[in-house]
Amino acid sequence: MATYNLDLDVLNALFQERVRRVAMMIGLVHNIRDNELVVRYQLGASPVGVELSHLPPTQSPEEIKLARHGLAVWVLACALRDLVESFERILEPVYYFGTFGRSRLNEIPFEDVEPMREKFEKGGLDLKIVRLRKHLGIDVQYAEEFASLNKVRNCLTHRSGIVQKWDCDNSDCPHLTARWLGFDPKVEWPDGRRELVVPGMVVEGGPTLLVEVVQRTKRFDLGASLYFEAHELSELLFMFSQASMGFVHAAGPSLKKFASNEQSAANEVVKEFIRAP
Repeated sequence: MATYNLDLDVLNALFQERVRRVAMMIGLVHNIRDNELVVRYQLGASPVGVELSHLPPTQSPEEIKLARHGLAVWVLACALRDLVESFERILEPVYYFGTFGRSRLNEIPFEDVEPMREKFEKGGLDLKIVRLRKHLGIDVQYAEEFASLNKVRNCLTHRSGIVQKWDCDNSDCPHLTARWLGFDPKVEWPDGRRELVVPGMVVEGGPTLLVEVVQRTKRFDLGASLYFEAHELSELLFMFSQASMGFVHAAGPSLKKFASNEQSAANEVVKEFIRAP
């Protein structure tokens, strides 16, 4: 019988590369948005000199301001969708590998494997996390945070980022709450007191500088437009990066019984799950 290997380090490396790519694109766009020297908005002419104009020759300051904000929202939608879908792609081969391995050990009927894979593939990030735990015993860090961000991603993708009733946390709460991990710089004084570092703060007396992990929440009411500041997006990127490393660490022991010592071309197959545009 053929044997297959799944290199979890390759999965993580591919996702980390994706995170860096998204971070660079977000940074570029936010810097362009805030650069008032960038004032040309028309698309370029064709190689033969034909230029199709989609905008008036001049734009009012208010129109430019709205366009710059719209650019940030548009990039947010692209970035969050990219992050969520890329993270889903590192979960998929692990689930496929694990369910097939369980069938080889007669823990589940072989004929159930393909329907299980189809359900997994069609489910959102929140359902994928639940099925990994239920069927393979693999936990994904930050499940609650990812469930909320999957709702944000759906709203951005399907409703242009305008919160509707089906995006809300539940029928009794007409709002959508995004959750993620943030990082607060603090100083700890010799007496044990901790104080948040703020711009212009002067510290004396030898306190210890530390970073405290905290849960961020951001509530969007019904009808509101979704929007995240650049520093919030940076924290989201870091959380996804940490989750990927934690996932491959947790998946290793669970999948070990399915692995072999043989080398195979499985890494090339894995690369198909995360492709750069």
